[in-house]
Amino acid sequence: MDLVGPLYDMFLLKGQPLIEQILVKMISLKEEEVMQIGDPDLLSYLRTDIFRECFQEYSLATLCEEEMPKQEKKLQAKPRLTYYFQN
Repeated sequence: MDLVGPLYDMFLLKGQPLIEQILVKMISLKEEEVMQIGDPDLLSYLRTDIFRECFQEYSLATLCEEEMPKQEKKLQAKPRLTYYFQN
């Protein structure tokens, strides 16, 4: 699991916003776990465990994908649901 090289290359290309984007993506992917962890253990989880878990479960490409705002997701989901229920 040697991700330091590819992460560093991507950081050089896109800068700090990429790192922030990856962190937000990790937290959104692990939202259920984050919400279940108690206060004393949360900081430890966010410092170490979330990185290990995310890099084991997801590819670097997945972690670098930009997430659409929730409003756009809802707008895209409605036509599919409407189509599904009409047929």
